[in-house]
Amino acid sequence: MFIGNSHTHTNHLPSIVSEIATANGDSLIYRMSAPANYDFQNHTHLEETIMGIQARKWDYIILQESGWRAAWNEEMAKAMTYPYADTLMQMLNKYHPNSSTILFMTQAYKNGVLSFKDYNWCLNDPQVCTYEGMQERVKSRYISLSQQLGKEVSPVGIVWALFQEEFPEIELFQEDGIHANQYGSYLSGLVLYSTLFEKHANISIAPVQLNKNISSKIHKTIDETLFNPSFAWENIIFNWDQSLPLAALN
Repeated sequence: MFIGNSHTHTNHLPSIVSEIATANGDSLIYRMSAPANYDFQNHTHLEETIMGIQARKWDYIILQESGWRAAWNEEMAKAMTYPYADTLMQMLNKYHPNSSTILFMTQAYKNGVLSFKDYNWCLNDPQVCTYEGMQERVKSRYISLSQQLGKEVSPVGIVWALFQEEFPEIELFQEDGIHANQYGSYLSGLVLYSTLFEKHANISIAPVQLNKNISSKIHKTIDETLFNPSFAWENIIFNWDQSLPLAALN
């Protein structure tokens, strides 16, 4: 059961995960509740989400918080994110006490919150004005959620950032600088698949419409991160240039 928003439904990400699973000899039956702009708070009373949770005995529940809410500071998160995460978990534990919940950490925005021109937020909280700063904030938020709920994180946003660092010439974003293009969704799908099934995806399963060279590089990054015994995404620090926000606003 996938619960999220546009980061989950863009390019129909669950179907990509399902296709990867099928190509690797696995099976993934899913349902999705992911309206645009939704967050944990909205999902606590959305009929589509509640009905989906009750629809069948799910083995896994994938929770994805709103991308911009995941970038809030700690004070805001305590008021508007953590309480609703608890409410969702109470609901999930009621109907699925034996299921596993995975937190889907999304990517930061290409230009931080300036991607949707929130200049006031940028002035008041300069860290989230850059991609690196926003990803560091999102990482911290998912670490806190993981500790609070006692659930595993699928570090999609971390792998996304490391891929961009190694291959800056390959674009993963759509033109809006917020959502994934076909390569970004493929990378996200592979990370989620690897988290769910705890195995490598065969490189030959990349969709035919994707450039094979780029697909190979995506698989390479996942192999060097998720399947590297020394990889600890929690310890990765994204340094942000504090002069960039002011330059952008000027």
